[in-house]
Amino acid sequence: MKKNIVGMIALVILLCALPASVRADGLIRFGIKGGVNFANLVGPDLDSNWKTKTGLAAGGFVSFQINRLLAIQPEFFYSQKGSTWKDPDVTYKVNLTFVDIPLLVKFFIPVSAQSALRPNVFVGPYAGIKMSAKLTMETAEGRDETDFEDLKKTDLGLVVGGGIDFAVGKGKILLDVRYSFGFSSFSNIEDFKNKVFTVLAGYSFN
Repeated sequence: MKKNIVGMIALVILLCALPASVRADGLIRFGIKGGVNFANLVGPDLDSNWKTKTGLAAGGFVSFQINRLLAIQPEFFYSQKGSTWKDPDVTYKVNLTFVDIPLLVKFFIPVSAQSALRPNVFVGPYAGIKMSAKLTMETAEGRDETDFEDLKKTDLGLVVGGGIDFAVGKGKILLDVRYSFGFSSFSNIEDFKNKVFTVLAGYSFN
């Protein structure tokens, strides 16, 4: 796991270190994205009453354009995940915070060269680094929070999705939807995985 994370970070640093002349030619693009996670925890050791929890997703990316139809896109995201269970008298929430590092292969669907729209699909692995994990219980009397223990420090999984890029001036407005899921259990004791559906909007600066 550590080797995969280090490899992804090294690739981002390498791309950022490429000469400015290469970036000026449009082969390297930088941007920001933000949106909403619809997250849940799934697995045989979890009760089906655990439901989707919404959270924030925000970060940036570097896109290395291989040719008109193909790009490699490392990303960094602050990502809120978890799950929730609501009863009439109490609400339980698993609040997980990650730094997610996807490494995406982005395929652009062929359109007219004059078109301002660039539809695309993408796929790739992600490495999630756990920043915090809390279990909260909310009732009419108040709120109690404890650390969620026995969780792994990293989470590896896959991202699949699609989107549209809109050319605006020298930059692009980006819209995408994606589904990510863990390869293996995120717990050291029980068997459950992260599952997240994400809607994002962003801007590419060149």
